[in-house]
Amino acid sequence: MLHAVIGLIVAGRVGVASGLFWIVAVTGSILLHEFGHVLTGRYFGAESEIVLTFLGGAAVGSLDLHERQQRVLVIIAGPAVQLAFAGLLCLAFLGLGQVRFIETRWLLSVQIALLELCGLNVTWALFNLLIPIPPLDGGRLLMEFIEAQRPGGTAPWERDPNWWKRS
Repeated sequence: MLHAVIGLIVAGRVGVASGLFWIVAVTGSILLHEFGHVLTGRYFGAESEIVLTFLGGAAVGSLDLHERQQRVLVIIAGPAVQLAFAGLLCLAFLGLGQVRFIETRWLLSVQIALLELCGLNVTWALFNLLIPIPPLDGGRLLMEFIEAQRPGGTAPWERDPNWWKRS
């Protein structure tokens, strides 16, 4: 919803095509990020799904794993997929710079779109990973680090899945 509003603002100032591009690009970026979490979580056996929220998205259930290393990999997977996608977009941008037989105006539009998508995915991934505030990925990594420092080295649910029944 928030990004649709931003897209409408962009459409009003720059043009409808730019506004629609923004909405599709941001939604795609969010879904790509969350797919990274969900697919990695499912690889390790977590039942998970993507839920789109007002501000973005959430990979619900992807961290329901007993092993800390698996949870850390799931957390890192979202930004990693975005950064890998941004790398592919940058390669496509550089490759299009070598093309000489396509109409220049169309080629320029595609190159601008590729750069915007690349920048969006890099910015989104780094913001999400480097800000240590939950529920962002950086905050989740910080919580995993803090839990690893506790006496005994593991969280109660890692030592005994039924720990909560005895409290």
